[in-house]
Amino acid sequence: MTVETSPVGRSGSVNGQRPRTIWETVYRPAPRVEIYGVGMETARNTLLAAWMEDQQLSARALADLVNREVGEITGRLGGLDDSSIRAWRSGRVRCPKSVQLRALENVSGKPAADLGSSAAATPLASRPVRRHRPWNVAP
Repeated sequence: MTVETSPVGRSGSVNGQRPRTIWETVYRPAPRVEIYGVGMETARNTLLAAWMEDQQLSARALADLVNREVGEITGRLGGLDDSSIRAWRSGRVRCPKSVQLRALENVSGKPAADLGSSAAATPLASRPVRRHRPWNVAP
């Protein structure tokens, strides 16, 4: 005579795993999503890093310079900080926004391609730059 055993143990575990609680069943965490996708690796922007080292600029100092230049272009001070510049340098951001890229070109005196930006294929002159206009002023 054979005795069939249940997969449920004394603690309520099934096949060695504890059962899910109601909370875990209803409120499951969102699945992890790959930010860069499969096979997309970030490549360090060595051209920008070399230029910054040559000019003895920290990420904070470059952010301040670019923010001032964005202010000159658009009439509204830019919102970059040192983490934004580090993202450019590390390759997490391959192409800054058009106004930031134009400001970086103005600050450095070099075209975007010489600073390692992937937006160098599109000329900056063809990209629109939105200027800040107060809400109470007619266009």
